[in-house]
Amino acid sequence: MTGAWPFLLEPPFTADRTYLHGADIFEGLVRRLGAAADIRLTLTVASDCAIEVCDVSPSDGAADRCGAISWLDAGVRRQLDLKRRGDLPIARRVPLDEAALIAGASFDGDRAALPAGDAPLMRRVAAASMHLLGLHCPDDYWAIAEIACARVPARRAPASVEFRRLLGGRYWKATATSPDGGGGTLLLARGGPRR
Repeated sequence: MTGAWPFLLEPPFTADRTYLHGADIFEGLVRRLGAAADIRLTLTVASDCAIEVCDVSPSDGAADRCGAISWLDAGVRRQLDLKRRGDLPIARRVPLDEAALIAGASFDGDRAALPAGDAPLMRRVAAASMHLLGLHCPDDYWAIAEIACARVPARRAPASVEFRRLLGGRYWKATATSPDGGGGTLLLARGGPRR
């Protein structure tokens, strides 16, 4: 899908959040770009407004930059910037029961088995990660810093997930593998304590 940008990404807020969920951003970009291989989304700042997806520009609008996405397209590496559009606040909200995303999951130490589900796999991996972090670090705030997939798994795919603490617990990495050979990683960064 070469040259089909810039475009706006406006997923709804989910649950009681006042910012866009990183896994919702990832899912929206994958669908819009048709990306299927070697995808990496990095998020640097939370967004409470629409995101403009545009060509990489090192200086223009750097203050509004909130991340980037790269992917392999017919053997060519593509990369786009994500910029916050403060003039376009998010107007929609979708009620969401986060616990329903991991219904039927089994947790064993730093591993989980996720059954097939209606939500995209990386969204369910994010929910499983937050569940485990809520048990281990109930007072801390966590944000998705990166989502990467060598190959996008089937939307409803079950998966096995392995969790690892990195840099003394500053980061938390979830690695998901699905039976169809898809899967990916999700990196969460520890923020300040919840107030």
